[in-house]
Amino acid sequence: MKLQRVIPALFSVALLSMPTLSNAALEGDACTAGDYGSKAQYRCSTVGNGQYMTIRELYQLGYRVVSSYAYEKTGNTVIIIEKQTS
Repeated sequence: MKLQRVIPALFSVALLSMPTLSNAALEGDACTAGDYGSKAQYRCSTVGNGQYMTIRELYQLGYRVVSSYAYEKTGNTVIIIEKQTS
């Protein structure tokens, strides 16, 4: 009787402890530009080795923009990018 209760519980624990895509480590970065718009050039902390890149170039490297903020007073823009998973 007890074994019939233990096996489903163990199966549930094993299933819940399996890694999933949603909690997998993601690669990302923060990038800044002194301008905003489709032609803005962004410099990222680690991606691109300090070179200025456009949004198009970031996407070509396999990243996507997940957040952005434009500072109206200074004209600076910050974007947060994340490596796309396929």
